[in-house]
Amino acid sequence: MVATEIKACRPLSRRSAWRLALLCAMAIGPTAYGEEAPAAVHRHPPVAAASAPPPAASGSAAPPPAAIATGTSHSASPLPPASAPSAANGIAGPPAPNGTAQTAPYLLAGAPTFDTTVTKFRERYNSHNPTLPIGEFHALGGPSEPANLTRAASKINETLYASTALEKGSGKIKTLQLTYLPVEGSTGKAARATAITYMAALLREFKPTISVEQSTGRVLDLLNRGHGSRFFQQQCGALRYVVADNGDKGLTLAVEPVKLALAEP
Repeated sequence: MVATEIKACRPLSRRSAWRLALLCAMAIGPTAYGEEAPAAVHRHPPVAAASAPPPAASGSAAPPPAAIATGTSHSASPLPPASAPSAANGIAGPPAPNGTAQTAPYLLAGAPTFDTTVTKFRERYNSHNPTLPIGEFHALGGPSEPANLTRAASKINETLYASTALEKGSGKIKTLQLTYLPVEGSTGKAARATAITYMAALLREFKPTISVEQSTGRVLDLLNRGHGSRFFQQQCGALRYVVADNGDKGLTLAVEPVKLALAEP
């Protein structure tokens, strides 16, 4: 049961701020990846400009996926070599018709799951990344939560969160997300660099054959391609990467499984 995989949510300090931010970031609802968060949750300083990240600073982290937006949905062709990230900001696809919204793929009927629970994932991830730990995931609840999913989140630091959506019953992962809440000033560049380092580590968990340099290059390429887009997705084999750039409200990178069709005989 899912209850055995995630500890019940206990009262947390600053509970309303980060919990609401996570609920909005997960965007579970009819327009998942695109709901507007309450104004009170959006009080984050503008994102600081950043270049390629330096080595991760201890104590820093990346937040859970910010609302992977509606409005315009961008898709991309297969990923270029990870060692050569794109220098262009945002490769835009055709805009969605007015009044339409992008539904999060993991909410669609028959959406696949990773063959692991969040507890097993976290144990494996932390053993591979002792300097970039992810803490316990706490169950989240909301009025629009689908009956077949359980949401959970883990606060890494003040500007970085991890979140997930789990299949009820099996507890298997449908999406894993890191969301960075931008900050200004002298700490902004370091905080963003740490977030990117965590995102690269997340990618390596699902594609362990790529190096640190390759995974970092791939993250930078994805963020460049999704720059300014509230929903950008790119498929690479059995994985789907989703970027939600909500500006000063948060930047999210999600990794999700893809249901592959059988080849015709």
